[in-house]
Amino acid sequence: MAERADRILFLTRRFPPSVGGIQRFAFHLHRHLVSAGREVHLIALRPDPLVHLAWFIPLTYLRSLWRCAVWRPDVIYFADGVTACLAPYLRPFTSARLIVTIHGAEIALGESFFSQLIRRGSRTCDRVCVVSKNTGELAVAAGVSETQIRITYNGIEPDALEDDRYELLRGTFEADHGIRFGEDRVLLSIGRQILRKGIVPFVEQVVPRLKDVYVVICGEGPEHDAVRDVVSRLGLMNRVWILGRVDNDTTTMLRRACDLFVMPNIAIPNDAEGYGLAPLEAMYEGLPVVAFAVDALTESVREGGHLIPPEDYAAFTDCIRTCLNQSDEEKTSSRKAARDYVLREYSWSRTGEVYVNILDGA
Repeated sequence: MAERADRILFLTRRFPPSVGGIQRFAFHLHRHLVSAGREVHLIALRPDPLVHLAWFIPLTYLRSLWRCAVWRPDVIYFADGVTACLAPYLRPFTSARLIVTIHGAEIALGESFFSQLIRRGSRTCDRVCVVSKNTGELAVAAGVSETQIRITYNGIEPDALEDDRYELLRGTFEADHGIRFGEDRVLLSIGRQILRKGIVPFVEQVVPRLKDVYVVICGEGPEHDAVRDVVSRLGLMNRVWILGRVDNDTTTMLRRACDLFVMPNIAIPNDAEGYGLAPLEAMYEGLPVVAFAVDALTESVREGGHLIPPEDYAAFTDCIRTCLNQSDEEKTSSRKAARDYVLREYSWSRTGEVYVNILDGA
């Protein structure tokens, strides 16, 4: 029989003001639980560099032990696999239900010691929420029982942007880069610059074939310099703009103003795309997506975009051309279909209720 979780100890290694998909997920879920009338105690790592985990994890363990002894939570919720490393060491000291959300790559980190801790922690939990079927398969391969797993698609709710602010940011961007949205054709990529995002081969094999198309790349990461180098080597600096990290208002403006969102992911062992938040946030703003059918992108881009066979760069290029050459009426219809899909399938009210039921033991 389900028991209402009135007291929830909410542990997360990623939370605003740091930026990223897990941060937004944790923020929205925390807000939803509080608005649902639950007493939530949040222990969160807010600084961005992961080096802070060296002090955050042991301190979180001690604070959690204290909460278990004094506050007696009904549920200890781990918002990511890393914090779930603490589950085996908290289990002897609490009768609370232990629940974790796995976001993808963290459960597929190979055979490192850290990966073993994440897997052991996940197996210790009563419920393992996974953000896609693909992530669920990774969890089962890591030894999590299928009976523990619940598929819980993330909600999508990017920051809102007032029309006046949108027009200001749009005009400033156009002036800075010498383009006109709606007249010039602009592709957008937003994401952490890592190998599986496939930006380097995309620039090498797709962009040179699109002579009259601009590309905006947002995000930082270990592949940032490699992306910049290939753009420079191919002489594409006037058509490919590498912006690095940008603020939320600017990314929202770009999703509304650009013509297509591209997700040219490649399959990388032990580093899967667990969900595909970036294309869904693009579609939320009515921006259609062209993506390779890799990992969980086959689930997130079920509608509102186009899935291309992995690493078929000729087909990827042709699809972009076809989309850009649509009539204005066809483009309007495509943008409406993309937004309708996300609002129908990925509302935070829907996702939040799913989590409330799971936390309550249903």
